Amino acid sequence: MMKRLITLISVLLISLTLFSVTVSAKRYDEEKVFVSDKEGYLSDSEFDDIVDTAEKLSDKTGYNVGIIITDDIGSKSPVAFSDDAYMDVFKKDSDGFMILLNNDTYEDNISTSGNAILMYSDARIMNTLGSAGSYLKEEEFYSALKLMLTKLDSYYDEGIPPENEGYTKDDIKDATGQDFLGRLINIVHRLGILFVIFIVVSIVTFLIVKSSYRFKTAESARTYINKSETFFREKQDIYIREYTTSHKISSDSSGGGSRGGGGGGGRVGGSSVHRSSGGGSFGGASRKR
Repeated sequence: MMKRLITLISVLLISLTLFSVTVSAKRYDEEKVFVSDKEGYLSDSEFDDIVDTAEKLSDKTGYNVGIIITDDIGSKSPVAFSDDAYMDVFKKDSDGFMILLNNDTYEDNISTSGNAILMYSDARIMNTLGSAGSYLKEEEFYSALKLMLTKLDSYYDEGIPPENEGYTKDDIKDATGQDFLGRLINIVHRLGILFVIFIVVSIVTFLIVKSSYRFKTAESARTYINKSETFFREKQDIYIREYTTSHKISSDSSGGGSRGGGGGGGRVGGSSVHRSSGGGSFGGASRKR
């Protein structure tokens, strides 16, 4: 009886150990490549292969490559979650992207940053997410990621899409209003200098004018009047009557409201752009499964 109990306990312990290994979180964090599979959807070999594929794409493009598979994005939207994750892992406004496979609200997202915004237009991102749609619905994340990374690789080989040619990172910052504060400070600084110059010039002008009249006394107006040739006549204005007319003014008016987007959003060619809560400029798109 005791032997059977010991055997049963041993089997349970081994099973629990194997299960914990199977669902163990996996994370790879190097300079330009970040892969996180917190819930352990990928096997060890699948995880290693995704890391290897991501590193090859990063070496080829020079982009940061981030991948997150998660069951919990908290209270954030998929866009905000992947934007913030990119900011946490990589440098602000650096060239790269973050793939979010969102098994919480089932809305997957790719956030792009820097030159990757111009390389991967909205259409390219939606096609990338759409191409892996069937795998994502079945939670076959290894196959989905392999296909998505291959797609992003092939788009890089095609070069900047025609609709994004000629644009630069500065255009992205202008579209998202990221440099507004910096420009405002610069304007205030310049206005401050001009104000100081104005005050100095005004003081100098005042002193010069004052010194030129220091030894002169004001002449009386009577000096210029010749009494023998000056005559005054009396003139009267008689008020007779007043006419008043009135018109009704309509208070009815119509106007349109602004439909402009908030949060520093805009568009650069074929890429929609926005400013994240951390101040970085991002492009990208999301797709429901």
